[in-house]
Amino acid sequence: MRKLFLILAVVALAVAFTVPARADVNFYGFIRFQTYMKDVSKEATALKLFDDSDLVWKMDDGDSRFGARFKSGDFSANVELRPRSDALERQWNASWNFGAGTLSIGHMWSPEFSCIAGSAYIPGTLGGYGDPGCTVRDDMVQLSIGGLKLALVTPRTAGFGKTGGGDQSVTGFTDTDASLPKIAAAYSLNAGPAAIKLFGGYQTYTETEATTDRGIDIDSYVFGASVGAAFGPAYVKAVYWMGKNEGVYTRWPYRLGTAHGPDWNGTTLTDADNSAYAAVAGYNISETMKIEAGYLASKYECDAGSVSEDTNSAYYVNLPIKLAANMTITPEILFLDNEDIKDAAGVVTEEGDTTIYGAAWVITF
Repeated sequence: MRKLFLILAVVALAVAFTVPARADVNFYGFIRFQTYMKDVSKEATALKLFDDSDLVWKMDDGDSRFGARFKSGDFSANVELRPRSDALERQWNASWNFGAGTLSIGHMWSPEFSCIAGSAYIPGTLGGYGDPGCTVRDDMVQLSIGGLKLALVTPRTAGFGKTGGGDQSVTGFTDTDASLPKIAAAYSLNAGPAAIKLFGGYQTYTETEATTDRGIDIDSYVFGASVGAAFGPAYVKAVYWMGKNEGVYTRWPYRLGTAHGPDWNGTTLTDADNSAYAAVAGYNISETMKIEAGYLASKYECDAGSVSEDTNSAYYVNLPIKLAANMTITPEILFLDNEDIKDAAGVVTEEGDTTIYGAAWVITF
């Protein structure tokens, strides 16, 4: 995998030296390395018999990256790769500034991505515990005019999503039909010291039963708002969102690995309701150090199926320290609380928690 990444990097460099002189090319990248301990309560383990502790000592191949930005007149592009075989490309897009706005095509950030958590262990988002990751990055056509962004995105047709903590296979439904792209939008504005963002998205597709040609329409949506403000060296952020069948809509469904979508009992499809919020506060101690803390919570509800309610929460505290112009270490403690899950009979089961403590190291170049 690393050989492939090296080859691609060399090709990118070769291309850069052959583009016309009028094009501006800027390379960038960084390596993130994780040095943590992870303590998992027995309720959160696979067998649910004993507590477990593990060392996390590795490069973060999901967030580490190498990229190049190109610009020539009204046209620009961004290519960003990471050393990961299952998702090599982070961004691969091009844009045209036509004066009144910008038209972009390719693989890029979706407008409704609105995460605010600054965890170093799960960088950029705690999407599985309440941060609105939504589509994250995907293939799309996006129009930007002022503070408005509107995108037509490749729909996420993941069957009936996940129920009861695992993938639910639906016997006989072998054909998935989408006639519309996913629609995602956001509007950003400033009101005094506050930066406000309104966001949302909608998608629909049909699962078709092979033997009867019966179609089951699966709709999903998310919408919410975020706000952030700075007061001298201090800053605060908050976000709230809600939706329907988020386990189908989003790329980071509900809690990582235990997403819940609508329930299908063989005859009736019952939609699921999702809601979440997050709050973050930070203080810039100096030009080389700051402290940040955040709390997040999410909730799933469905009137049918093996799971009727599931709640999760998380909080973190970290202290990013800039050791040099291009190097940062972030000591952190992160607590992921899976809280409780309630089944259709009303029986509540504790799902355990995970405590992660250590530091992330980042060198940019």
